[in-house]
Parts: sequence; C-alpha cells; structure tokens
Amino acid sequence: MKLQTVALRSIQALISCCLLFETAPAFSQTGPGGVSSGSTNLLLWLDGQNVNADGTNPAIGTEVLTWYDRSGNGVNVTRNISNVATYSANGVTFNNTGFLNGSDATFPTGNASRTVIVCASSPSTPTDDVFFFYGTANNNQSYGVLKIGTSNAVRNYFYANDLDVAGGWTPSGTLKIITLTYASPTQIVYINNNNPPSTKNAGSVNTTLGAQGLQIGGWNSFTLYSQATIAEIILYDKVLNMAERIIVNNYLAAKYEIALAANDL
Repeated sequence: MKLQTVALRSIQALISCCLLFETAPAFSQTGPGGVSSGSTNLLLWLDGQNVNADGTNPAIGTEVLTWYDRSGNGVNVTRNISNVATYSANGVTFNNTGFLNGSDATFPTGNASRTVIVCASSPSTPTDDVFFFYGTANNNQSYGVLKIGTSNAVRNYFYANDLDVAGGWTPSGTLKIITLTYASPTQIVYINNNNPPSTKNAGSVNTTLGAQGLQIGGWNSFTLYSQATIAEIILYDKVLNMAERIIVNNYLAAKYEIALAANDL
C-alpha cells in the first residue's frame, strides 16, 4: 500500500509538470499532457479546442471543412460531402450525413498494438454513432470505436470478436473519456479511467490499411454516420502504460471538467 501511494504521488507530480508544459507558450507540445512529446508513438491527435492546430477554431455554428492533426504527422481530416459537421463549444458536432476523411497509411496494421482515446458525447438516439474507423468491411480487418444505439454501449470494433460495454455512453449528451487498448490478443476498454476495466480476447486481428482511409464521424461501408460531438481523438502505436494512461485521462478530465472514476488526480 505504501509503495502504491508513492507511485500515485509520482504520477501526480508528472501530471502537474505535463499540464504546466501544455499551458506554457514557450514550449513546443506534441502530445496530450506531454505523453509521447517528441517521440513517434503518437500517430493522431484531433483536438476539438484547437481545430486549426494553430491555436484557433472555426466560429461556433459554422461548418468544419478540415480538422487539423496536432500530432505533427499531418493526418488532417476533411469533409467527404458538404455540411458533415459544425463547430460547437465542446468540439466538432456531426450531422449524421457523412464523415471527415484522412489517410490511415501510418496507422497500426495487422495485429500491432494500439491505444485509441475518444473524448466525446453522444445523443440519446436509437441509431449507432461512429466516432473513429479505418480498415475494410471484412471480418477482423476493421478497427473502430462506435456507440451501439440500442444499448448506448461502447464498442471496440474489429468487425468480429468486438468488445461491447453496455451503457458506456449513458447519460446521453455527457462528455466521456473512452480509452481502448489492444495488445494481441487482449482488448481493454476504460470508461472515464474506471478500474477494473472491461477486457476480452480479440481473436484473430488483421487490420488492413488503405481501403477507405481514416473516417471520423462515419463509416462509409455500412452507411453509418454520427450525431455525436467529438472533443478529441488520440491514437498511439502502442498500449500506454498505467502512468501514461492516467496522465492523458487527467489531462482531458481537467480540460473538459470530467470526473474520473479512478486516479482522478
């Protein structure tokens, strides 16, 4: 117990330092809360408080034409049709008509490890909401994050052997931090950094790139779109360790005033 307390205090000190770097204009920040700053592990960072990736945002209520990637990798996403999404106080709100599209060329493929963090809210509707998707419409070749409309469940999506967490988007319209990890063969879903999380064997995963690219707010293969408001989407090419996960979750929790279920530092 004493060692655990010391570890949590060390994590708290790290969080304080990382948040200080995030707010200090003199430093170049390339990772949420400082995690993966200056490394190649961060593949994508769509920040709903910095849509243009230069410290500015579209006017509230106006259409989002391009959501610029803050990771430094240039994975910007642009509308596939007009009026896909508009800007709101909490991020990018999708209109259930289309998606923002980008390249998945640098994303984890096959059964490579990954972490996706989605900070978003979903309305109370019986339809599915697609937050993040890349891959093909074949079993185990996809990867994405969805809300199942009939149960408000979070779905870690491989298009086979998916992990559903019932009620993950309840109550509707409330921002949640959903952290999803995969290290063959285990998939894990945290909701607001809950402990213990939900786990499941993912079976045979063979994520395939290039078929449709990255799709935010929709999935073209099954004509599934979204009415969600997405605050942030973050992708790493590894499973974050406990300290890194706690830091990123606390960074988002402080930024969007979200109470975490565990390690709310």
